Amino acid sequence: MAGQTASQRWCPARGDRPRRRVRGGEGRGENADRDAELRHGGRIVPDLSKTFLETQAGLDVGQPDAGVALPHLGVLARPLDDYRGAPDVLGRDRAEVLVHPVEWLGYAASIVTAASLVMSSVLRLRWLNLAGALLLVAYGVWLGAAPVVLLNLFIAAADAYYLFRMYADRECFRTLPVEQSIPYLRHFLAVHEPDIRRFFPDFDLAEFPRLEGFYVLRNAVTAGLFVGRRLDDGSFEIKLDYVVPRYRDFKVGRHVFVDQAEHFRAQGCRRFVARSTTKVHARYLARMGFARTGGEGDAVLWGREIPVS
Repeated sequence: MAGQTASQRWCPARGDRPRRRVRGGEGRGENADRDAELRHGGRIVPDLSKTFLETQAGLDVGQPDAGVALPHLGVLARPLDDYRGAPDVLGRDRAEVLVHPVEWLGYAASIVTAASLVMSSVLRLRWLNLAGALLLVAYGVWLGAAPVVLLNLFIAAADAYYLFRMYADRECFRTLPVEQSIPYLRHFLAVHEPDIRRFFPDFDLAEFPRLEGFYVLRNAVTAGLFVGRRLDDGSFEIKLDYVVPRYRDFKVGRHVFVDQAEHFRAQGCRRFVARSTTKVHARYLARMGFARTGGEGDAVLWGREIPVS
């Protein structure tokens, strides 16, 4: 630490830059301030040239160890040639870049925002996008970047508004028997077949004459298809319980298993049974209140009592 010079002094503000020629051997005690700043998250940037330091940072680089501190960016900038093989005051190689902890906030915000854009569920998209926007607001405040803050405040407000609408608005659910629209059933299954196979790889349309079911309409739009058959023991075996991606917020499932409970009880059914062969389907059944009852080869068997209204 004793070998450092006064040229490694920190600028207290963005506009306060040293203008004098700095010589070695002056103000060695100021290294303690630089050491403390680095320990609190400062980083060393090894790729700033001497020309940049002289013309942009306002520092006349007269000694090989001259440098300039940019505290508003959390960095100490030094000429590139001065990083070759020499350790800094903390004993690190100067080629090392120390990432400020707040920078991880920026990385996290970017990851969350990017993840929101690949969500098939509108509800998940809104929640993740809201979280990413709020993280970017905090990051923008730290940077002092007003455009970043204002843009993400607007995005967060828009997400919050639409989430409120999604939870507060009363939606109209209705069921439509499948038997009345076989041509539409074939069209529906053909359009959504790749996604259906993710959850129900064993479903066979040829079984349909022995099955019964209904479409679930959400605000007059087909949101899901529920198909199964009644068993002699009073159970209803679920063969297909598919929800269109944009409506996967569990409201369709609650409508089927709770609101339509009286419909199934009127047909003599007392229990839902299902089998899952994929992890994503198993998670859905657990979320809907099903309990594991056993196994059948690679499949897991599930059951749920039909509630009494």
